[in-house]
Amino acid sequence: MKSALLLLTAMLLVSCSDTSTQPARPAGHLVVYVFWDGAGLADRQIKIVETGETKYTDEDGLAAFDLKPGTYVLRAYVNSGGPPLYYDQQVEIAPGEETRVDIVDCLTCD
Repeated sequence: MKSALLLLTAMLLVSCSDTSTQPARPAGHLVVYVFWDGAGLADRQIKIVETGETKYTDEDGLAAFDLKPGTYVLRAYVNSGGPPLYYDQQVEIAPGEETRVDIVDCLTCD
């Protein structure tokens, strides 16, 4: 009886140690394009509010982020009519997919 109980306990421990884990969901890729009058604008600050990650657009007006799937607020420091402040947009990042956001920076707006 004692050996049967030991065998049952050992089988239970082995079956419990075989935990199946979900594979990590691949990151999504966010590409932000800041432009005016058909041309990309360099050196525009782009921030992901939730993570604090900040990048600046390159000479083509692009900034890219790799993010875990989820919902984020994208903050772009651009002029959209009035004093230059920032523009917030909510973005949804899907696993393994690219999300593109186009933002107009009005160079002639005051």
